[in-house]
Amino acid sequence: MSILDENAAQHNGLSVTGEMKRSWMSISKWAMFFAIIGFIYIGLSLLMIGSMGTMLQMIMAMGGDNPVFSVIAPMMSYITIISVLMMAVMFFINFYHFRFASQIQRAVNFTDQTSFEKSWLNLRNHFRLYGITVCALIVFYVILIVVIGSMMASSTVPIG
Repeated sequence: MSILDENAAQHNGLSVTGEMKRSWMSISKWAMFFAIIGFIYIGLSLLMIGSMGTMLQMIMAMGGDNPVFSVIAPMMSYITIISVLMMAVMFFINFYHFRFASQIQRAVNFTDQTSFEKSWLNLRNHFRLYGITVCALIVFYVILIVVIGSMMASSTVPIG
């Protein structure tokens, strides 16, 4: 017996209705849309990351002796590595989202229990990785604020 069978789907007091199936199909279309948009964003971001060094050199050549460029230039390799790592994490977040959309469509269209279970596993993995990423970014921002605050506090330049 499949959990997607309309008439006899009972599991711990829960049943699958036609409205649920329609909602799952609608969700799968939106999930597919957002996953594809995410993949496009990652591709464009990687192209941008690949040309950041060249753009920075051109800006430095046009800008002259700007002290900001002398600070940013040595950190460009670190910025590039961090950006590529972020794009890799985003790829997997979108990949799990894409797999959820594909599997839930298959489950509803073919009454496939295995695809139904895999779809929710992929959605769980999507949100798990997304949650870990958000927590890591919050920690990163807190550290960044502390570092910038300590740099500003130790500055000997008088204010005002």
